[in-house]
Amino acid sequence: LPEAHGSISMLNVAENLRDKDARHLLIFTENNAALQILLGSSFFKEAPLVLFGSDFPADQTDLQTYTNLQKIKKCMDSGRPVILIHQDRMYESLYDMLNQHYTIVNDKRCVRLVVENNSRMCAVADEFRAIVLVESPQAIQELPAPFLNRFEKQLIVKRDLLDSVQKDVATQLDAFIKEFCESMESKIN
Repeated sequence: LPEAHGSISMLNVAENLRDKDARHLLIFTENNAALQILLGSSFFKEAPLVLFGSDFPADQTDLQTYTNLQKIKKCMDSGRPVILIHQDRMYESLYDMLNQHYTIVNDKRCVRLVVENNSRMCAVADEFRAIVLVESPQAIQELPAPFLNRFEKQLIVKRDLLDSVQKDVATQLDAFIKEFCESMESKIN
């Protein structure tokens, strides 16, 4: 994999993706900025499968969960990375995979996927990596600590795309906007 952008988090993500024994990734982000950054990077040998979930009823059906699990199973077998966003319904089924409770069967790494009362052993290629993207405030307030502890955690935000000169300009712009808004507010009041 080519070198990462300049931020420590991006370098850590690149290193994680190179290491077949590394934990899966949980990336804290703001406004899903990490998705754009990851997809725009050259970290992946193969484009990751991105699975979005939502609160819409169609995304909450058992059929949709089974469909997504089947897609993940294929990616695990082929080594294609998976990026999961708002897939809370599926994490329980992926418990052993996310915890890396692998078993060697016929010289292949395998893991148990569970759906309701059914479980199945599935092959996991060494290159496979699951990346879970979560909004920073949501993760801290809503996700249980045992879930968070399964992962290597990183923070990736839009600022990670900027070089040091651009970061200085962004800081100056932030200060200008804040000062401008405060002056306009005082004129209104």
